[in-house]
Amino acid sequence: MNKHLQPWVWAVVGSIGFITSLLVKTIIYLFTGQFDFSGLLGLLAGLFIIIIINIIIVKTKKDKTPSIDERTLNNIKKFYAISPHIYLGIIIIGLIILSIKGMEVISITYLWAAVMLYLVLSGIGSLVIHLK
Repeated sequence: MNKHLQPWVWAVVGSIGFITSLLVKTIIYLFTGQFDFSGLLGLLAGLFIIIIINIIIVKTKKDKTPSIDERTLNNIKKFYAISPHIYLGIIIIGLIILSIKGMEVISITYLWAAVMLYLVLSGIGSLVIHLK
């Protein structure tokens, strides 16, 4: 990518995501006749927040030092190499306990909640490692 556009990569990716979702919503509208404005407004709000954060980051960084050094990057890689195994182990132990108790059916909502919890915990963990 061009060195001039490299600091603006988050704004560009957010814009591409918004345009893509607008295209998908238009195609859905052509087939079903319903246009989801709430989803579009949510995407627009997210794009606005990403662009504001990107502007703040680009305008406040004046020096040429990298925001992440090699040690921090290696610590984040180690965290992402170890944390999925620990989380998967906890999930398996939980499923074993539920199986021993005699539960045979698990709602898909609980499975999605487990996935979302992993994403939140891994994001918070990498943020903590990045700030150390």
